[in-house]
Amino acid sequence: MQFMRDFNLDIDKDNIKIEELFNNYEGVPYEGIALYKITLDNDAKQDFLKWSILPLSENAELFLTSISDYVELPEIADGYWMLVDRNPGTQKYTNVSFCIYDTAEEVAYMITMDS
Repeated sequence: MQFMRDFNLDIDKDNIKIEELFNNYEGVPYEGIALYKITLDNDAKQDFLKWSILPLSENAELFLTSISDYVELPEIADGYWMLVDRNPGTQKYTNVSFCIYDTAEEVAYMITMDS
């Protein structure tokens, strides 16, 4: 499962629920943007504590701004986040996974982008 693989999570897939909120991966294979809402059990939530705490870094803000014509996240005041460049060494992001965990709502949002 991409969520667990990209973010190196040791979570039983039976303990998570993934809801697709947006997906424009159409036509050209492996090109598009997708947004998922992820609900996890209490044990799985502990893995997020290893991530960066909000606020977002400048790079993460720039990434979210670059895709804001397609997807937007709800306002999240407290939480953890991780940005994974799945094609490191390039000048710009071409294959990215971003996830943010909202501690107040106890839900995560994952964005994938491939170009």
